[in-house]
Amino acid sequence: MKIQVLFFIILVSQIAWSQTTYYVTPSGAGSMDGSSWNNASDDLQDMINTAMAGDQIWVAAGTYKPTVKMDFDNSGTADARETIFYIDKNIRIYGGFSGMESQLMQRNWIANPTILSGDLGATTNTSDNSYHVIYIDATSTTITNNCILDGFYIRYGNANGSSDLHTWGGGLYLNGQTNSCRPTLNQLSIAQNSATYGGGIYCDADNGVCSPLIALCKIDSNQASKDGGGIYFQTNNGMSTSFVNNTQFRGNSATNYGGAVFHYTDQAAGSCTPEYSNCLFMLNSAAEGGGIASENNNGLCLPTFRNATFYNNSATMNSGAIDNRRIGGTCGSRFYNSILWANQNQIENTGGATVDLDHSIYDDGNPDNLLNYPTGVTSNGPVTDLDPRFRDQTNLDLRVLPGSPAIN
Repeated sequence: MKIQVLFFIILVSQIAWSQTTYYVTPSGAGSMDGSSWNNASDDLQDMINTAMAGDQIWVAAGTYKPTVKMDFDNSGTADARETIFYIDKNIRIYGGFSGMESQLMQRNWIANPTILSGDLGATTNTSDNSYHVIYIDATSTTITNNCILDGFYIRYGNANGSSDLHTWGGGLYLNGQTNSCRPTLNQLSIAQNSATYGGGIYCDADNGVCSPLIALCKIDSNQASKDGGGIYFQTNNGMSTSFVNNTQFRGNSATNYGGAVFHYTDQAAGSCTPEYSNCLFMLNSAAEGGGIASENNNGLCLPTFRNATFYNNSATMNSGAIDNRRIGGTCGSRFYNSILWANQNQIENTGGATVDLDHSIYDDGNPDNLLNYPTGVTSNGPVTDLDPRFRDQTNLDLRVLPGSPAIN
C-alpha cells in the first residue's frame, strides 16, 4: 500500500512539474517563444496551438484579435469574417496581467484589461467583424471544466450572417454537438457583441452536452436580432446543466425572446436545466421575456434561480422578467430566496408552463399587500410583496439594507 501511495505522489508530482506556462504580450519580447515575460510571444493563438492539456497561458493587458480561419458554411474557403480564437483542448488561459507577475494571484484583470476583439476591420463598421470572437470546440476532444478562460474582455463579435453557424454566438460559440462541452468561464466581461441568436454566448447541445460553468462574469449590452441577447441555451435532443454564479446580466436585448437569456428545448430527449445562483438581471429588454425566456417543444426546460434579483427588465408585449412558453413536455422556472421587483409585466406563462416561488419577494404591481399571481404562478413557501429596501435604487445599487424583508 505504501508503494502504491508513493507511486501516486511521484506521478502527480511529475504531471504538475510537466505543466508549462506560456506568456503573451501585445508586442512580444526577446526570442518570442512564450517561455517567459522576457521572451513573450505576440501571438495568442500560436500559444493556444502549442499548449498541451493542463498547460497555462498568461496574457498581458492589450487588445488581441483572432487569426484562425474556419470555413463554417462549407463554402470551400473561409471568408475574412470566419476568423476566430479556436480552443479545442483543456488548457487554462488567463488575462489581466501587467507583464511582471510571477504568481497568478498577483494579476488584476480590471486594472489590466485584456481584450479579445472581433473588430477585424474598420472600427466604426461592424459588418466586417468576426462572426464569433471565440470558438470552444468539443468535436474531437471532450471539453471539461479544466478548459478555463479567465480575466478577459470579449468584445465586438457579430454573428449576423445567413448560414446557421454565422448566426450563433457573437462573443463565444460553445460547440457541444454529439460530445460534451463544459468549459469554465470565469471573471469575463462579455459586452457589445451581437448575433441573430445568442449575442454574448451560444451554447450548442444538439445531440450532446453544453454545460459551461459561468462565474463572476458581467454579461452586458449584447444584442440578438431574434433570441437570447446575453446567452442562448440550445438543447435540441441534448442536455445543459450549466451553473451560473455571481454573474450580472445588464442592458442586454433581443428582438423576440429572452433579453438576457433564452432557453430552448425541442426534442423529447432534450433537457435544459441550468442553475443560477446570486445573479443580477437588470435593464434587459425583449418583445417577451425581457429578463429570461424559456420555450419547450418537448422534453424538459426548467431553469432554477437562487438568490437572484430581477430589476427593471422590460418587454414590449408581456413578461418583462420571465416568459415561459410550453408547447410540449415540461416548461417553467423555479425561484428560491429571490427578488422580482419593478419589472414591466413580471411573468407570463403559456401552454401550461409554470413558475414556482419560494421564500421570495414578488412585486405584483398592487399596493394592497395581497399577492395577485398571473396564470401558472404558485408559491411553495413564504412570498411577500414588501419593498426589498435596496441601498440606492436610483443609482442601481441593489444591495439590500439592514432590516430588508429579503434577509433570511
